Amino acid sequence: MLSLAEPLLSSLRVYYETLKSWSTSINLVGASTLGSWDGFCDHHLADALALAEIIPPLSAGAVVADMGSGAGIPGLLWALIRQHHVHLVEKNHKKASFLNLVAQKTGAPVTVHNLTFSDMPPDFADILMARACAPLVRLLDYGSCLAKENAICYFLKGAHAKDELRDAVLAGWSFHHAEQSFKESKVLVVQAWKQKQ
Repeated sequence: MLSLAEPLLSSLRVYYETLKSWSTSINLVGASTLGSWDGFCDHHLADALALAEIIPPLSAGAVVADMGSGAGIPGLLWALIRQHHVHLVEKNHKKASFLNLVAQKTGAPVTVHNLTFSDMPPDFADILMARACAPLVRLLDYGSCLAKENAICYFLKGAHAKDELRDAVLAGWSFHHAEQSFKESKVLVVQAWKQKQ
């Protein structure tokens, strides 16, 4: 389905096989999305590819964090695609162990933090990303723990993005946002967020 250069394709297939194996014992992603390589590409890899397309080139020192990384989607996959270091923040010990194993197998440029967001250093990241971690109103709160002053968030969202934007405003958040799409993936780009006093 996808035409990807080696060794990226090889690393992605190692990730896919490891994800399939681990998903039989812990809940990483929906089992129905792992029945075939093409299914994995459609449901998971496509989101990482969307972020690889949408996020502009970054300086070598830009700090990127994936919030609630879970199975490493999108952060670990994005790190493989873009070859830019990503900090994967995942409080669940089993999921963090999976991320460490995949990073070791694939050579992905990542650091796994088996911590809560509030336990991470403040003013940490220039770029935040997340998928299936939490509603926007909670992501803004979590992101406040991690983000530098001018940080930009790239949140993969589905059909309820407009509802989540409304709920965040009703909860007292102000922010600048834009919605970007790449193929079937929808990305909510948020910056300059703060909670009204």
